[in-house]
Formats: sequence, C-alpha cells, structure tokens
Amino acid sequence: MQDYKWELMDKFDSEISALEKEFRESSEDLRLSRARLVVEKKSRDMQDADNLREDFEYSVQAIESIIAMDQNRNEELKNGLEMAKYRRAVLETQFRDNLDIAFF
Repeated sequence: MQDYKWELMDKFDSEISALEKEFRESSEDLRLSRARLVVEKKSRDMQDADNLREDFEYSVQAIESIIAMDQNRNEELKNGLEMAKYRRAVLETQFRDNLDIAFF
C-alpha cells in the first residue's frame, strides 16, 4: 500500500520551502522599494530639482503604489505559509501512518 501520509508531508515540505523563499524575496523587494522611495522623496525635495519636481512626484506616487501592492502580497504569502505549516502539522499529528484515501 502506498504511504500517502509521507507523500503528502513531502509535498507540504516542498510547498513550505517554496513559500518561505518567495516570502524572503518579496520582503527584500519591499525593503528595496522603501529605500528607493526615500531617495525619490529626497530628490524631489532638492532645491535645484525645480524643473524635475513634478516627475519626481509622479515617481514617488508610483513607488508608494508598488509598496502598497508588495505589502499586500507579503501578507498573502505570510498567510499562505502559515496555512501550509498548519496543514503539515495536522497531517503529522492527526493521521496515522499509511493514510488510506478510502476514508475520504
């Protein structure tokens, strides 16, 4: 008989690893966007940038929108990661070895 429990646990482990990697990368993108926003705001506020001020303002608004989207994405990834870890824990603790799909 095929051992579905351990097969599912392996799949959950892979899913968790992928989500953790994606969350780390997304968090780094968010940090870089925030740093870029600081630079854009400073550039916009420089006195000798009068002729570029409007362009910098549009850039600031765009980066703020990107940050908002990245924050939402990070929250979704974080929730997905928590769910995947919880699923794995339930599978590990609530089901016996050699899980038989006939019970479902």
